[in-house]
Amino acid sequence: MNHAQRRFWIAGFWGLAFGVALAGCDPGPRFEGRSASYWQLQIKSRNVADRWRAAVALGKLTPPEEESVRALARATGDPDSTVRFYAVQALVRLGPAAAPAAPELRERLQDSTPPTRELARQALAQIENGAAGS
Repeated sequence: MNHAQRRFWIAGFWGLAFGVALAGCDPGPRFEGRSASYWQLQIKSRNVADRWRAAVALGKLTPPEEESVRALARATGDPDSTVRFYAVQALVRLGPAAAPAAPELRERLQDSTPPTRELARQALAQIENGAAGS
């Protein structure tokens, strides 16, 4: 291996090492290797499957970010019942951290699907219990 080739490989190694180090510097929560901001964008997708997957993901990111809770709150009013269900289910997972979504959860108490209504009741109960315990 000549000098130029050696320099090329050394530079490549350090570039790769630096890239790997930077990728690990994001302290935010991740799901399936993707950040909360990625999922917050996906929950606005035109594709229904993207929206419900994003709702699931946002509910599994801990600690939850305020913008994630707001995105889930908006998704509780999605025209698709599956998206609404997963958004409310995600808020149940977040427990008292879902408090900013309480107005939207109250609206889901009138949802057309019984499972979503039941999850909304659970989420609101957790929020109320969390507020009582503070």
